Amino acid sequence: GYNPLNRKSRYTETAGDEVEWAEEETSRDSEVSDFNKLRIGRSFVAKFCFYPGFNDIVKGCYGRVNVGVDKRTGQTNYRMVKIEKVFLQKPYNMGKFYTNQYFGVTQGKDRKVFQMSFFSDGLITQQEFERYIKALEGSHISKPTVHNLNNKSKELVAFVSEPLTDKTTDTIVKNRMLFNKKLSGTNAVLEKTVLKEKLQYA
Repeated sequence: GYNPLNRKSRYTETAGDEVEWAEEETSRDSEVSDFNKLRIGRSFVAKFCFYPGFNDIVKGCYGRVNVGVDKRTGQTNYRMVKIEKVFLQKPYNMGKFYTNQYFGVTQGKDRKVFQMSFFSDGLITQQEFERYIKALEGSHISKPTVHNLNNKSKELVAFVSEPLTDKTTDTIVKNRMLFNKKLSGTNAVLEKTVLKEKLQYA
């Protein structure tokens, strides 16, 4: 599938042009594609939610949250939201594991808290984006600039490409074990070996 974090820059001309292009690039109006680079979906959550720093890095990212089925069309309805904060509440099942992390999100002035399992891996659509921007305008909140979105995108890329140290692996295992003792037979050593192997292929 499409992975916004793997995108190579489309622009690899000489350094002089690069600077000009970069300035021109950030002065345009931000579009849905800029926000999609910061989209956090279920797969990202499943891979990174126990990493140290996850609860901070997702702040200021965006999501496409499942808000139920449209009775008229029978289609699943999604809303584009901004992730403001991670709340720690009652553990729930994310499919293959349990966690107690919930996303506190906004759309304009509206605030809600969702389980992370409600966040789609699909791209935010133009229609969802327009509705989100309308909500910002209605709440007199200015739309983020391309410059700000690009900076956040760089932080996100740095987070996912940071090499795994033993210390990080220990923290991930410890975080996982909090709610997933049953899954791992409480054998932390085994869990760590499995996790290390998994991460090599991830």
